[in-house]
Amino acid sequence: MAEGTIVLYSDNFNGPDSGSFDAASPPDGLRVGGAVAGPASYLQSFGQQQGILGAQLDMTDGGGLRFGPETSRFDWAAGSTGGDILGAGGIKVTFDWIHSGTSTEWIAWKVGTPNGDSGVNAGEVDHALLIRQSATGGGETNERWDNGANQGYSGVAHDSAAGTHAVELVYTFGSFADGTDVNLVATVDGVRIVEDTFTWDNNGGSLFMELATGTTENFVDNLVVSTVPEPSVSLLGLAGLGCLLRRRRG
Repeated sequence: MAEGTIVLYSDNFNGPDSGSFDAASPPDGLRVGGAVAGPASYLQSFGQQQGILGAQLDMTDGGGLRFGPETSRFDWAAGSTGGDILGAGGIKVTFDWIHSGTSTEWIAWKVGTPNGDSGVNAGEVDHALLIRQSATGGGETNERWDNGANQGYSGVAHDSAAGTHAVELVYTFGSFADGTDVNLVATVDGVRIVEDTFTWDNNGGSLFMELATGTTENFVDNLVVSTVPEPSVSLLGLAGLGCLLRRRRG
């Protein structure tokens, strides 16, 4: 992790194989970690029961994982967690995405969801990024939804070969208040696939998040939610030097 980063939640899914994620061995220090890991935030299935297979999250069509119980989901904006996130200027999500290489379906991360189950295209969801493969070559890559409105495909290609791919989502913002602009930069294997700006809407200052899928051919591993990295002292020094040089030139 970069300097100043706080790991808020992590799950390596290193549990016994189970067709029921919620019934798998209870999270512990060997599987789940981070500053907010606990019964109120533990990942649980929604829509369809998810599973664990080969020490990876085995995703099931039409469902996904949420943080915390249904209707009392973990609020990332509450308490010291919200303070840590705002203090750093945002939140970062990383995970390994493992797929067969033949699916035209997707895996999605949703932010600003309601405190209850919803689809990626629901009007209550502030932003849903569907990382798509395009096995047909039709450009159906990286679809985005904003409060139920389809924002289209980014069209930026990423490696769709079978295997493991590193996903990183960085959301930067200065407040949890409705109407606040949020900037998203998403990468797959280091390739920047999406740059979006949207707003928090109808959340009342709360923040709920979910992982979803539309296929049974997706696996996820090494999920980490953290604060965004703080600028290093050296970078801040260079920024200050740049300002000083501009003043002198002026």
